Amino acid sequence: MFAAFPTQGSQAESLSSAWVVDVIRYEATSLHVHDPKCWGAIRWFNYPVRELTRTVAAEECRPVCLPQPTIAVWLRLPWTRQVRHVVLALPRLGWYGTG
Repeated sequence: MFAAFPTQGSQAESLSSAWVVDVIRYEATSLHVHDPKCWGAIRWFNYPVRELTRTVAAEECRPVCLPQPTIAVWLRLPWTRQVRHVVLALPRLGWYGTG
């Protein structure tokens, strides 16, 4: 899977922006949960992936954003084939992402 490739080993470290890794992980998880055998997933991200994916999809100039803790949840309910999805951007904290 393409989305899994850059997140492994030194490839992730060589990417120019840390948010790129979050977008790739978000897209990879989205593809994974659409497998009929998968019931769901929960992932933690360091950047607001919903805003970033919209910016990338709109082919706007390179997005610039501050770190913001974000949780994404995908769930397939037993009586339906449809995957439910929610992204929760947690409040930015002064100490988060300051290294």
